[in-house]
Amino acid sequence: MDVTGMSDVLSAMRYSPRWRRHKKLFHQNFRQAAVHRFLPAQYAKIYEFLNNLITTPEDFMQHTTALSQRVIYSSLYGLDIGPEHPPPRKTAEAVGIAGPPLVPGTYPIFDRFPWLVCMPSWFPGCGFKVRAEECRNVLKETDTIPYDMTMTNMKTGQGTSLIVELAAKGEGVPEEIDAIKSMGTVSFLAAADTFMSISSFLLSMCLDPEVQRKGQEEIDRVVGTHSTPDKYGAFKSLPKILSDIQSSLHSEEGQCFLSTCSETPNHYTGPLPLIREVDTEFGI
Repeated sequence: MDVTGMSDVLSAMRYSPRWRRHKKLFHQNFRQAAVHRFLPAQYAKIYEFLNNLITTPEDFMQHTTALSQRVIYSSLYGLDIGPEHPPPRKTAEAVGIAGPPLVPGTYPIFDRFPWLVCMPSWFPGCGFKVRAEECRNVLKETDTIPYDMTMTNMKTGQGTSLIVELAAKGEGVPEEIDAIKSMGTVSFLAAADTFMSISSFLLSMCLDPEVQRKGQEEIDRVVGTHSTPDKYGAFKSLPKILSDIQSSLHSEEGQCFLSTCSETPNHYTGPLPLIREVDTEFGI
């Protein structure tokens, strides 16, 4: 965690005064009583998402990715940007780089000799530190780029945002600015959960057309055919839809599986991944 910089992210941070400061800021702005301020931005991006689904349904994965990212940048930073812009690309890059090192066994030589973390990256067996440094740099850019963009927009009179308001309250105190940037970063990373939840819902509707038909009937009966549920505050009157959404949040996702033991009884071949990595590091 420390090597890759992920220990600076709230969800992976150690308990400390810094963690308490970051958690307090996150809770103040994302608790149930405070999230209503995000609804206008969410509805605007959801309408764009629905229009894109109708126009090019074959690109639903790209539309879902764009929705999860656009909602965060619009709600927190007041930025109308999508996957093609630098901040989302940096976030995706950070996830791609940081993901593998967090999986046990990715770097078996480091698991075997943890003291290698104290050695320079050129030392034999420390190739993993190069990737870790890349991850740390990308995470720093993920913190900084959108923050600088929204502060520039504020200075040029192009709009304000929650981040700008929090920065003004922080009065330039480094610890407060650090917490504000961290809140944005962990929100970006959590956008992956939004993407997976929407994807699971779409998959469930495709696999069970009868559930989709009943849900559509409930919407037509309660809301009508010329509006959307939010127009009439009808979500509480749509128990079937709410049930389907909650079910998609508990769906069992497919996961890759790697056996940690031999498939042949009483057979042992040794730590081949470790041997291969040592061979690679020493140029054998």
